[in-house]
Amino acid sequence: MSRPTSDLQGSRSGAKTCGNGAGETPGGDRWRWESRIFGAAYDAEPAHKRPVYGGLNFRRRLVGAAPRFGSSHFRLTGAALRRATFCHPDSAAEPSAFGVAAGMSLIELAEADEQDALDDYIEAQVHGPVDLARDMEALVLDASYRGTAVEAAARRLPCPVEWHPGYRLPVEELRRHPRARPWAATLQWSPCWRPRPAPAGARTPESAPATCTRSSPATPSSPASSPAGRPSGSTPARRS
Repeated sequence: MSRPTSDLQGSRSGAKTCGNGAGETPGGDRWRWESRIFGAAYDAEPAHKRPVYGGLNFRRRLVGAAPRFGSSHFRLTGAALRRATFCHPDSAAEPSAFGVAAGMSLIELAEADEQDALDDYIEAQVHGPVDLARDMEALVLDASYRGTAVEAAARRLPCPVEWHPGYRLPVEELRRHPRARPWAATLQWSPCWRPRPAPAGARTPESAPATCTRSSPATPSSPASSPAGRPSGSTPARRS
């Protein structure tokens, strides 16, 4: 059986890309969670020396381990995976189950857990510096970024760029569930919600024929899986 990989999806640490108030300053939520989990080892460390967060893609989804934190992700190398620790559920929930790549029972625990698709991940904490040239197998972009400034910027990074099919959701279906997303009711007026056709030949999750270009994370109605034999691991974009 091939190994699960780990993805970084909007990862937090140093850059603080996920500003949700869970700060690293002493006494902040993130600081308290890390102090509890790692026995105060990081209590006095600056942000750039603290763990980088992601997720183990045990479901082998093409969209990454934790789409809640972004529609694109970095896929880590096996070497980086070996210096990661894991927990389930999320560290914000004060978990008691932990593991490392060499041995864990977290996959069985997560498979038995009934989570919303956006929260269905095993959290990963990568220890030590994360270097794009050394530690990333690829940056996996949402198909909606083809031909955009995002793709141009990604091509300048020192790691390969790959694509996943993106998300497909008919506007009519979204309108039927206005409480699922508060902004759904505005779709009929706002031109930024116009669906866009998926790239020709792209593999897509089973759903309707339009790709929503909204940048907020969405969840495919039938989450796609990675090709057989290649579990994809995701390091989620983490809360700050």
